[in-house]
Amino acid sequence: AAGAAGRLLEAARRRGLQVDPVSVGRALERGARALSGYNLLEQGYGAISLAGAWEYLQRPAPAAPPPALPEVPADGGLRSGPGAVHHRGTAPGGITWRLGPGGSTGDWQVEPSASWLLPDRQRLRMAPGTTRRLEVSLASLDAPGLYAGWVRLRSGDAAVDLLHSFVVPETALLEGRTLDRAGVLVPGTWRRHFIAVPPGAVGLTAEISVEAAGAGGAAARLLVYRPDGTRWWTGSLLGTHRTAAGPSQVFEMPLPEPGIWELIVEAPFVRGGDLGPASYRLRVGGSGLTWSPERWWVSFGPGEAAASRSIQVRRLNYQGPVEAVALGPSTDAPEVVTIKERASVARPAYHELRVPEGTALLEVTASAAGGGNVDLFLYRRRASGAPERVGRGAGDRPGAEVVRIWFPQPGTYVVWCETDSRVGIPVQLNVRVLPTGTAAIRSQADAGEPGAATWTIHAGIPRPAGSGLHHAVLAVEDTAAGYLLGVVPIVIETGQPSVRVVVQAVPARPPGLAWTTLTVVDAVTFRPVAAHVWIDGRVYAAPQGRLILRQPASWAGAGARLQVLPAAHGRREFQSTPGAVQPPFGTGRAPSESPVLHRRLAEVWGRR
Repeated sequence: AAGAAGRLLEAARRRGLQVDPVSVGRALERGARALSGYNLLEQGYGAISLAGAWEYLQRPAPAAPPPALPEVPADGGLRSGPGAVHHRGTAPGGITWRLGPGGSTGDWQVEPSASWLLPDRQRLRMAPGTTRRLEVSLASLDAPGLYAGWVRLRSGDAAVDLLHSFVVPETALLEGRTLDRAGVLVPGTWRRHFIAVPPGAVGLTAEISVEAAGAGGAAARLLVYRPDGTRWWTGSLLGTHRTAAGPSQVFEMPLPEPGIWELIVEAPFVRGGDLGPASYRLRVGGSGLTWSPERWWVSFGPGEAAASRSIQVRRLNYQGPVEAVALGPSTDAPEVVTIKERASVARPAYHELRVPEGTALLEVTASAAGGGNVDLFLYRRRASGAPERVGRGAGDRPGAEVVRIWFPQPGTYVVWCETDSRVGIPVQLNVRVLPTGTAAIRSQADAGEPGAATWTIHAGIPRPAGSGLHHAVLAVEDTAAGYLLGVVPIVIETGQPSVRVVVQAVPARPPGLAWTTLTVVDAVTFRPVAAHVWIDGRVYAAPQGRLILRQPASWAGAGARLQVLPAAHGRREFQSTPGAVQPPFGTGRAPSESPVLHRRLAEVWGRR
């Protein structure tokens, strides 16, 4: 790219063209040649074409495109920036783009690059000094994988590309199943697998085997990436090629970080020649617990003294004794962090943390990729600065140790983790600092069912004193192993105005569909409130307080939970009233591009 840019700048100088680095970069993008068989995020605009870039650079300067920013909720898990939005997990129902002033006026064509991108218009007119919004709905992305596409705004040679990228993971582990995938790779290619790891996982195992799929030697390896996108483990070269270490290998990770892990099987070019296609089989399994929902939001309106919540817990190939302990509420937020380090005999892993006053529990776990041995130590700095050892790791799980201290003294603590490896190996440190609070939250499991495959934990949450944000957790622990499987964050808000949600529907065409209108209103003034709405886990933007969706005219009778995050209010959870409500008109299926909400066509007033 740098060489091509230099050639373009030199050619433009000789031709007498007035160019700058921005115009050269744009010419390289627009003149690039797309590569078949590669995802948009893997190739960007494609391979550099010097001829195509030079042809574009000689054109008259295009009009300035309007600046575009996505409007996404601050805590919705979506990553965004100018002209781009990305998410891992359940894809949102749509994205609202704010097109600001500063670009050229006139008509702009709206051109999606993928069939699952559904903009609400084909043409957009920008007037001087005005701000417009473009709604882009997303079709249901059911198949696991990486989805990436542009919505291009074009006016002549001027264009701005709005990037949408979403990762839909495999859910086998969340369902207690083993993921089994196979494929064939030619040298120089790879295959990506995205795995959803539940919050209560105690182990993650990936086994890969490689054999020849034709003439020549086969060679492939497994790469493991953490939920934050950093590479955590690089496997050995496997297969039948002379450079391969063997036909199969197993990756083990105790106490993996919850989230979406990425496993890439790649067939690299290696020295020695005689390479052929590689056939691989990948089996991924895990054990532990999963629960839903993963977070509680409780917002107390005027006059509300208490609230109740419940979670569904499910065992995933796991038989350990489990107990749930409620801690809080407190004005101090719990600290739950994961630290990535590399440790060896000569260079242990080191991390400092601050424990505030009023902490109920300090827990540190250390685990090594590949099952390597770890020795965990926890120190507290005295007033003189000298370290005092307050705990040493213990545990019955290979490759993992835990230190747990109830009601620790406030101050600075040092985590020290050693391994028996001569070379640096990846080490993961999980640190949890949980608040004491008033211990007023009461939790209870269904009678006689904690040892069952699934059970329910109920919690009663009283209204805390004062207004503002309060924090609590429901800590889920393995009482025999002596470490936390995970925590359910509880965010409690008091003193905020109440909101109400209205859901109405009218018939639509074709028959069997209905236009469903969801309105978020202030409970006092009844005026619409700008908000983001989660329905069945998919987030939708309602900048004017109103959301209109075309949905089936007949849905299941079971109640469905929705969450609302108003712009100037606290987050709310609404639960529809029990019983089935049948609409008075037609039935039918939703079109394939319409997300399934499983909502009933009724007017729902709720406040919790």
